[in-house]
Amino acid sequence: MNGTVIRLPTAAPRKVQQRSIRAVRQFKAENPWPGEYKLPRARDAEAMLSQARRSPELLILLALLKSLPSEQRQAVQDTVHRVHFAVGDDVSLLASSLIAGIKGDAR
Repeated sequence: MNGTVIRLPTAAPRKVQQRSIRAVRQFKAENPWPGEYKLPRARDAEAMLSQARRSPELLILLALLKSLPSEQRQAVQDTVHRVHFAVGDDVSLLASSLIAGIKGDAR
């Protein structure tokens, strides 16, 4: 058996360049993303927050959480996050997102 490699006449002379990829890269370079990138889970949480119905109970709870000292607010936030990671449903995601966005009063 001969160890010589013969080039087939049907083989491509070089690697084919994908023009569509170049066009996409050029488009992305010319049109940068208008905002910061957010993970799909964070985008879903923001969408749920915007659709959440504000109730009097929710407003009272938010006011109470804002008035808590930072240590107690952090303890509540940790508990809500633990529940969210244990359960992982839409309600716990909404609660976790709500409490993450609460900033306390400057004291």
